[in-house]
Amino acid sequence: FSFFKKRMTSFLISFLFSACAYSEALWPKSITYIYTQGSGPAKDHSYKLLIHSDSVEWSRIKDGTPEGYKSPKKTIFVKLDDNNYLISWYEQNGYTVTMVFNTKSKNINTISSNQSNDLTSGKLTAIDW
Repeated sequence: FSFFKKRMTSFLISFLFSACAYSEALWPKSITYIYTQGSGPAKDHSYKLLIHSDSVEWSRIKDGTPEGYKSPKKTIFVKLDDNNYLISWYEQNGYTVTMVFNTKSKNINTISSNQSNDLTSGKLTAIDW
């Protein structure tokens, strides 16, 4: 049963990544945002997210200086409609980050989960598409 479960999980993950990965010319893309509400340590901090076709890099902007991090491959990036996007990635520290943002209203919502779930919300301050 364990072997079957591992194979099925691997198949489903591969299927989801291939079915949901958003592909469009002109990578990378970037957004800059600030979290204004939330339960996690990210609140009141600005970030820049650089979105590649298969990974993301994010930088926390602290005193005008970016502190960067690059995620492993297999980032999911989905265009939900003309203005709404979903992006999700797994970080090496064990966190899964799922973000939904709207390029028209500039709203952004993120769930970071590991042993707890942190929900943060804020506003996009720049979009480089």
